[in-house]
Amino acid sequence: MSDDTGDERADAGGAVPPPTPQASVPPPPPEPADPVLPRPPADGTQLDAPDQQWPADAVTSPYIGGSVPASGNYRVLTAVIVVFLLALLGGAIALIVYLAGHTTLSFPTPEPEPEPVVTAVDDAQAPRDDTSPEPLTGALCTDFCVELSALVAPEVSDGARSWTSAEGWSTIDTSPLQAEEAAAAEFASDAGDLTLTVWRFADDEAAEAAQKALVESLGEPSDSGPAFQDGTGEQSTFDAASTIVWSKLGDGSQPWVMQVRGTDFDAVQQFYYALPL
Repeated sequence: MSDDTGDERADAGGAVPPPTPQASVPPPPPEPADPVLPRPPADGTQLDAPDQQWPADAVTSPYIGGSVPASGNYRVLTAVIVVFLLALLGGAIALIVYLAGHTTLSFPTPEPEPEPVVTAVDDAQAPRDDTSPEPLTGALCTDFCVELSALVAPEVSDGARSWTSAEGWSTIDTSPLQAEEAAAAEFASDAGDLTLTVWRFADDEAAEAAQKALVESLGEPSDSGPAFQDGTGEQSTFDAASTIVWSKLGDGSQPWVMQVRGTDFDAVQQFYYALPL
């Protein structure tokens, strides 16, 4: 049938075109062959492989059992930190140099302590109105001292000599005789020194009990009897101790116990007779 058609086309007056060649299809690629693994040695040893070498600048990994090579970014960060630390160090050194040249150190000096003010005591000072108790020893004289100063002058004359008090009256400890108040004064002359002590009590009974205790502490008296010509008071003399103890009782206003003691008994006795007490 095709030949007839061709003939008809030839008869129609045209040339017959050559047949169109068909495109050739490439053959499929060959399948890859299975890899051939080397057979292990007959003696059971493993094949040696070259060890992996890390670069010389590798750093240790933060994880257990591993290590990683250092990156170039770490080197840059390290350089920045070093430069920053060097800048801080330079700034600190510059600040120290500036402070050393523009500041001075000054240390506070302690102020001297004020010295205590010592006030002299006048024997003839006026009585004070306050009723607060005074210290017993080494303190200012009380009203009792002022009363004694009015009765016993700073200078006592026994006819043969004069006894002078340089310090005046001062309060003393009252506890030995449990007195209300106590005062003493020192007197001196060419015959020696002596001390006059007076204790004041609330009543005659307390004064008598205190005098008895004082006499017993001194031992056996060489002489004793009334202290005054009217028969009042008691007097005890101790020759060996150069001491005389006596009391003023009976009027209720002066229940006193008194004592004079010195280095020479004759001088003590003359001073005792010259006293207005």
